[in-house]
Amino acid sequence: MAAIRTHEGTIAVISGISVGFYSLRAPDSFTSITIPQESDRTHEIEQEVNDEASSCSTLAGGNKALAAAFSRHGRYFAVCDDRKYLHLYADDTGHWTLVSSKMLARRATSVLFTRDESAVLVADKSGDVYSFLTERSAQPSGEVEGQPLLGHLSMILDMCLAAKDSLIVTCDRDEKIRVSRYPNAYNIPRLLSWTSGVCQLH
Repeated sequence: MAAIRTHEGTIAVISGISVGFYSLRAPDSFTSITIPQESDRTHEIEQEVNDEASSCSTLAGGNKALAAAFSRHGRYFAVCDDRKYLHLYADDTGHWTLVSSKMLARRATSVLFTRDESAVLVADKSGDVYSFLTERSAQPSGEVEGQPLLGHLSMILDMCLAAKDSLIVTCDRDEKIRVSRYPNAYNIPRLLSWTSGVCQLH
């Protein structure tokens, strides 16, 4: 299944481990990237039993993008894959260059950038949100580098930043919507219960 992300005149089409970028300003222009394959974690992921569907996908030899987003000014593009990595790309005059690949604690469900593009926020299937700096690093460090921000009791389905990044809004599979202060997410001014599942926030 393909997914589409847009930023002004650029369209990103995500399918499997490939992302194609189309420019509406220059219809003939097309660039693409392929998500790096981090083989050092393949065995670890194949042994997981708490996520049967994803494990079967990995055993079949497949990796895929799970979440992706442009930064506010289109300078960066982030993509999280099924092998629990956050890959950060930078726009280098029309060509996307890999800036860093950072290990995640769990598979991602949502990813977004802060307004100033200094950090990437990643929500995962365990209900946690981590913050990663948009800094350049040559190789994965072998451990989770993100700073934990907040946690739900069930899988987070989506999140967004509001009020000029002073609030972070998250929704989970148990029909809960949490409004937290950002970056001090332990301060929760609103906690809402919905009557049905919420899968998207804007």
